[in-house]
Amino acid sequence: MEPRKKIRKYKEIQFKVCEALGRLTHLQELRIDGERDFEEDNRYWSCLELTLQTGLDRLAPLRQNLEKLVVSGLDEGLSGRKEAEWNSASLDPSQ
Repeated sequence: MEPRKKIRKYKEIQFKVCEALGRLTHLQELRIDGERDFEEDNRYWSCLELTLQTGLDRLAPLRQNLEKLVVSGLDEGLSGRKEAEWNSASLDPSQ
């Protein structure tokens, strides 16, 4: 597959995953654990990225009840300035 098409396909999948997680509005705690990109059986597997460019904002509906979000082993970008601002604003129950 052409690299640009592969990247576009990964982003589409990531958006769908984030949308599906965002619909789980009754969760009080969400733990997402995984492995960074790896190769197995001659196939390349890419992990979920959590950045605003890859659908992080689609998790916003979780703020209704979510008290704790734990992310490990993923290619997360939660430490980026924009993502950190989104995270604190989205999960702040006073908003």
